[in-house]
Amino acid sequence: MKKSLLILISLVPLMLVGQPRVDKDIPLQIIKSSQIITNPVGWAFDELETRKWCGYYGVILPEYRNNNKKPIGINVSKIPSAYLEEEENNSVLSMQIKKTVFDSTTYYLLYIQNYYVEWDYPYIHSGRHNNKQTTIYVLDSINYNKLWNLDTSSTIIDVRSSGKYSASYLVGCTTEKTALVQMNDAKYFSESKHRTYICTLHIKKENNTIRFIPPQAYTDFSKGYFEVSLAVFNRLKI
Repeated sequence: MKKSLLILISLVPLMLVGQPRVDKDIPLQIIKSSQIITNPVGWAFDELETRKWCGYYGVILPEYRNNNKKPIGINVSKIPSAYLEEEENNSVLSMQIKKTVFDSTTYYLLYIQNYYVEWDYPYIHSGRHNNKQTTIYVLDSINYNKLWNLDTSSTIIDVRSSGKYSASYLVGCTTEKTALVQMNDAKYFSESKHRTYICTLHIKKENNTIRFIPPQAYTDFSKGYFEVSLAVFNRLKI
């Protein structure tokens, strides 16, 4: 009995060596990347006071500050926190599109960087921190191709997300690789409503100008939108 036990124990290391090993934490592989466009002009209509349009680089802010319809820059600390809450997406600091393949299917990843507000004491909105966050949205080939065939009517682009955090990363805290690892999961690209949901990017072309409303932003073209020239927008094309 003792002899048999010793033989069994001696074979355990060999059994462990023979077991298959599967790597984990592998990110989606990026095949190609577009150029980056930064600080599109955010136009907002000041409904309450001046009844005028006002423009600020990188943010939709309905506060008219004598800019005479010419967009101006603004310090993030001067922007009311209500306009920078994550779920409203009223800021766009940069945009980029990247190409990937998952299970032999091509997908396009839309990167949108915006401001993300955190609080030391969220219940009383005290101790504000203005962070930068990048959210990654997924487009299939059909919706990606819609971006390059726009007209003056609003085009709805379906983009896929997986919630507030699993496809986002905070600059200085987490990384793009972390987000791509989390996305490299069949459930992310499935139609399961438990892991993914469809939101929309509204976009249209007027002459040589592109106007758009980011996914999850609570506005419409009569109240606020972002704007870039057609030449700048075409930098996103892969």
